[in-house]
Amino acid sequence: MKRSVYLIILASIALLATACEPDDFDLGPATKPDYRVKSFDGYSFAYNENGTIASVTLLGVRQDFTWNDKTLLIGKGDAAEYTLTLNKQGYATKIETSQHTWTIDYDKSGFLTKGSLDGVQVTGQTVSSSNITCWTSYDRLKLDWRKNEATYLPKVNVGWIRTHWAEALGLERWMFEAGFLGRASANLVESSCWRDTEGALDTNTSVYDYEYDVNGCVTKELRYYGKWNEFDVEGLSLKESHTFTWEKN
Repeated sequence: MKRSVYLIILASIALLATACEPDDFDLGPATKPDYRVKSFDGYSFAYNENGTIASVTLLGVRQDFTWNDKTLLIGKGDAAEYTLTLNKQGYATKIETSQHTWTIDYDKSGFLTKGSLDGVQVTGQTVSSSNITCWTSYDRLKLDWRKNEATYLPKVNVGWIRTHWAEALGLERWMFEAGFLGRASANLVESSCWRDTEGALDTNTSVYDYEYDVNGCVTKELRYYGKWNEFDVEGLSLKESHTFTWEKN
């Protein structure tokens, strides 16, 4: 009896882990956005003449980027904090530090579809109509999967911000905003809500609001949380906000 229950649990985990594999592909060209991020929260980005990132600075501490064919070192001189192996699209398929190794898979259009940390899958994503509509998160302590489902606004994601950024990988968001971890959704996220292993929907929802510059790029992203009326953010609590500045790509 115990073995049967154990097998059922394993089957449920496996099903949820794969429930966000891509169900369709957007085969459109992965063209660059018209604008690139100049700053994100306290991070500032500097670029080389060919458009690749030269450095990222936070609170006066600069991380230099050393490019070597399909390998990228991020850190100071020989003391690289991150070593990235890049594919032809410039997305990281492997990220290494002194303590951890990440491996990432992408679909034909460059969207992240699967991410693993130290050999264990911790996230997967579904892409539909050029938007990331679903992503999974694996809790390595609880040995439990959850699934997040998103809705989108008709507003175009001009600067390709990563409102959803595969948090389960444990990588900092600036790496996503720098464009190393796949394409961003074509539109801006409106809301997202979690489901547990058994499929039960969370009673609270994350709802997003944005401020824009004259070019339509997001200058502020705000995330509210609570019981959503599906119309506005009235009655919701502001959980976090992020700021952006932009420059021509």
